[in-house]
Amino acid sequence: LNFKKMRNFILIFGTVVSAGFFIACGNEDKSGGINLDSLPPELKTIHQKYFSDNKNPEFYSEKSIYFFKNGEYDSAYACMNKAIYFSGQKPKYYLSLADLYLAANETKKSKQILQQCVKSDSTNVEALMKLGELFFLVKKYDSAMFYINRSILRDENNTRAYFAKGMILKESGDTTSAVEAFQNVIESDAKYYNAYIQLGLLFAAGNNKIAIDYYNNALRMEPKSIEAMYNKAKFFQDIADWKKAEEQYKNILLLNPQHQDANFNMGYVYI
Repeated sequence: LNFKKMRNFILIFGTVVSAGFFIACGNEDKSGGINLDSLPPELKTIHQKYFSDNKNPEFYSEKSIYFFKNGEYDSAYACMNKAIYFSGQKPKYYLSLADLYLAANETKKSKQILQQCVKSDSTNVEALMKLGELFFLVKKYDSAMFYINRSILRDENNTRAYFAKGMILKESGDTTSAVEAFQNVIESDAKYYNAYIQLGLLFAAGNNKIAIDYYNNALRMEPKSIEAMYNKAKFFQDIADWKKAEEQYKNILLLNPQHQDANFNMGYVYI
């Protein structure tokens, strides 16, 4: 998604719902309050799906996604707020609203929604995870770790949380602990591609050849991953194993002849 600034919009949490709130998303009766034939096909299908249930939160959730995809952000946020209202403030819709704000690069509003969700339900693992990931995105690593650790306390088998913890530790400079976190991920889920990539990068930074094993494991998960191939080629280049580097770059160029970095590095290898 292209990040755009949201137009002025007032969040409404729960008990007081103004007339303007409903108008922003359309003041529908059972028929939708409008001529359905005048609607775009996708929106018309959504209205028809919930023809006799205009208080169904899923109706407003689906409309919200539709409006967001079409750049109508005010209507998208208003519809998701109506989903929250008609659902009795279920966390699911708070999380969806937070995702919309994050996709629009409104990180502060996304954080506020997630904190509201956690305040309502302190055991909600998904909300805790998203808060941790959000703080990671804005490089507030202490806050990120706080929420990720809380999510792990609620779900000790959450591989996504351990991966996020590994990324926080890596960015904070604690590479030893980061390696441990990523290894915990692959012990729980041997098919976790991104953990293999991160382990490869961490060991490659020290010119440790075990990096190749991790890249190979990543390629077993995704055999046509140019990312893994490139990382592997770059490692061979960095340790001056020119023949193997050339072989890997050739593999990349077979899949993507216009790959700029592979072409440039191939020239470097030949020199």
